[in-house]
Amino acid sequence: MSSVRRRKKSLSNADELSRENGEEPARLKMFGLTVEDMTYFFLLLVPFALSWAIGFFGFSSIFVVAITFFVYVIFFSKQKYNDRHRYLQQLLGTASIVADLNDAEKTEKLNEVRSRGIPTRLLSDSLFSNDQERAEWLNEIIYQLWPFISRMIHKILKETVEPTVRDLIPQLKISFQKIDLGEVAPRVVAIKVYPQSDGDDKNRIDIDCQVAWVSSAEINVGILGNQAKIEQLMFFGKMRISLSPLMSDSPLVGAMSITFLTQPDIEYSLSGLATVANTPGIKSTVQRAIDDSFASLLVIPKRINIDIAPSEVHFLNFRLPVGIIRITVIQARDLENTDKIVLNFGKPDPYAIVKIGSDAGRTAHVDETLDPVWLTKLGVEKTTFDLSVYDLTSQEVLVELWDKDIDKDDFMGAVRVPVNDVYLEFQNFIRAQEKIAINEDESITEDEKNARGFIEKWFEVGGKEKAEGNLKLKLSWLSFTTDKITREIPSATSFNHFFVGVFVDRLIHLPDKYRGRPIYVEVTLRHKTENKMERQITYNGTAPDCSFAEVKWFFCKDIYNYQLSVNVKLAFKDKVIPGYSFSFLPWKLLEESDTEHPWSRKIEQSIDSETTNDSEGSNKFKLFYTVAVRRLDGHDAAFRIPKTEPKKAPKHGHSYMPPVKIPSTSNISSANSIGSCTTLQDLGGREPLCYAELTWRYSPNSQTVTVVVHKVSQKSFPAGAKIKCQCGGRAADTKKHPNIVNDKVEIKKCAETTAEAKIDILVRKGGKTLARGQVDIENTLRQKVDLYKQ
Repeated sequence: MSSVRRRKKSLSNADELSRENGEEPARLKMFGLTVEDMTYFFLLLVPFALSWAIGFFGFSSIFVVAITFFVYVIFFSKQKYNDRHRYLQQLLGTASIVADLNDAEKTEKLNEVRSRGIPTRLLSDSLFSNDQERAEWLNEIIYQLWPFISRMIHKILKETVEPTVRDLIPQLKISFQKIDLGEVAPRVVAIKVYPQSDGDDKNRIDIDCQVAWVSSAEINVGILGNQAKIEQLMFFGKMRISLSPLMSDSPLVGAMSITFLTQPDIEYSLSGLATVANTPGIKSTVQRAIDDSFASLLVIPKRINIDIAPSEVHFLNFRLPVGIIRITVIQARDLENTDKIVLNFGKPDPYAIVKIGSDAGRTAHVDETLDPVWLTKLGVEKTTFDLSVYDLTSQEVLVELWDKDIDKDDFMGAVRVPVNDVYLEFQNFIRAQEKIAINEDESITEDEKNARGFIEKWFEVGGKEKAEGNLKLKLSWLSFTTDKITREIPSATSFNHFFVGVFVDRLIHLPDKYRGRPIYVEVTLRHKTENKMERQITYNGTAPDCSFAEVKWFFCKDIYNYQLSVNVKLAFKDKVIPGYSFSFLPWKLLEESDTEHPWSRKIEQSIDSETTNDSEGSNKFKLFYTVAVRRLDGHDAAFRIPKTEPKKAPKHGHSYMPPVKIPSTSNISSANSIGSCTTLQDLGGREPLCYAELTWRYSPNSQTVTVVVHKVSQKSFPAGAKIKCQCGGRAADTKKHPNIVNDKVEIKKCAETTAEAKIDILVRKGGKTLARGQVDIENTLRQKVDLYKQ
């Protein structure tokens, strides 16, 4: 209970404390108005007085309107933020009380929060989930440490940040005149330690902490002799703390890493010289810059690594993603017209930004349309993004829509999809296929039966009060594999097939002439013959010994035509230090058979540095980095180009499915709930001779179509006949009837399949075609194909 009492004591004023006890704050009233109401009334007279003065001196009336509107916008924006800050501070102060409410009271509280326009992600997860716990003991520790933490931050801002900023921008004469973080300490409102399960890494402990800080902080920044004030800071985010590796020796834990699973919500209010930045347009631009800066530093996969044990733990710090999500931004329709001025004049130029954590991609914009079709305008390579997933439970796919403008881009809305939805869609599909392969169709669940293996559907655009329209996305789960493969990669493929990860750990013993200079490492993946190159760099370190602990990754279509380069460079000259450039052929990892870390190699590059005059003689420069190569594997549809749709929109939340003929009642019963497909011969009115039940699959790596014919109709199928499976100009035959039972055939060297591709099924006997049908290429589950007389 002591932490609750301390929390009440740390609230900024008596208003918040009285709200905690369920009482209305006592205010001085005059003629039925509070002091605040009277203050706001007199403040509103300011623009009228200013407007009168402008008119008195003969200026245009448009200045009167503009200034009045501008002052009103700033005033009401600040007032709205103050109300939001006050309510969240009161809500956070009573978190322990709300957690003890019954379900009906919690629902009522939740509806109250939503009515104020506050996202539920700002609330404690412990209110809605039984596997999240409160940590009042931890908050008590943070509260007692907070004065010392505040002084530490004050020291960092004054002694480190201020001199750096003044050196970069000496003209502005920036200084921190006041740094007061207030008495309200950050709180951990929910905590969860993940239990180990089969298949998990037994060498790591993951802890999720939901952090909330609704502060009374006040920071005054001097700029050119004037003062800008940052106040009422708010911070909400979900932090992941990982302890790894676990060891048998003291101190038991080798290192600790800290990251945020999603982009935190950072809010603030400005006054003084910076008051103008409270206007919605300017504030959204500044907010976007703050979010991007934070994501580049501390949103997964970016992290802070803290070594605890002296042992080498850099290989364990190199964590590959748990998988990849391939996102194709196809099209949108009926979007909000953010460029509408008068009488619907003007249309937006929409583009999309795709994010998972700090990993992001962006499409180009499409000119003047409310119904952009990015896939058609830009092509699949410029609208498809492979983004890394590190946590299935908390991460989400975020697709933001923006309107490209000359001054500032306007936010049009967003779509959020939990990564776990994409993962489960693929896993349900795989389980269904496995059960079909062993003839356990009856045990297939409803989710497995309906799973397509990928998500391709329309999503309703949200994210703002008046968001409009729908967005069509295709999302596919890709896993990593180290299976041995051939070098046959589709030459005309539009999609990536390989992942290359590089963990830049550290370098030591640079020559003394570079001592004290800023150094960084550049990692480049370059095509051997084509002019294709992707470059990533680390943050700066200081010679002679630099620790980076940064992960860089690349995607490519054919690993055999790429070369990896690692260069040590001087930051201020952006030049490679002569002799400190290394090359590596990533595909060589595919030929090695390291069972402990397949397709991965920990590399130590060494160079004899110049001789020194000390007794130790010469030191060797060493660069430590790790390279891992993985092949991307997933549903066949992940390697096929999706379809666009005409103007008419389907209902929200329903996947688009190609039009198919509805089978008759007799066909349904004979198919035993197995999908049927429409063929050209069926439309021509010919009679079916027989049928075949089959499953098909396409491998883009080997360019092979595999068809498994599970069974054929026993009575009507011609004795001694066989089935020919044909794709394009290539074909393969099954055995002769009655031996066609789970008969697998492979059609080699097929071009990359698309939505327009065809797989024909022919019944052949004595050199003649007796019947013909066609596989439904959109259905990768077991299906029944009717074969029609020729």
